[in-house]
Amino acid sequence: MPKHIKIYAPILIIIIIINVAVYRHLENQASVRYNSLHSLYQLKNDSAFAYLVKHASETIPLADTLMAISESKENEDPAKIRQWIDKAKIQAEEIDEQLLTIIELATPSPTTRFPSFQLIIRQ
Repeated sequence: MPKHIKIYAPILIIIIIINVAVYRHLENQASVRYNSLHSLYQLKNDSAFAYLVKHASETIPLADTLMAISESKENEDPAKIRQWIDKAKIQAEEIDEQLLTIIELATPSPTTRFPSFQLIIRQ
């Protein structure tokens, strides 16, 4: 075996070991940063979900409006019925928007390997 190979082989092995150690160190640091960001993102989602559930619009006003429309008589003022219909549409859109937001927060993102919703209840 030539003399220069005997010298360069251990140096090459040392360089490879150093590269592997640096790579693993950087990978661990990136993992820690990713997990930290993910937990902050999760906390934001959990807080938003809890806030939406706590402050959600009630569906009773919409139900009352729909009952008023269904119980209206034929000789009732069409403008008043139209006003109830418009009010019901607005109330239904508000509830629909809130439900879509709650579903969006509760549905895991297909691009992440972690679920994006885990409600954490704090006392």
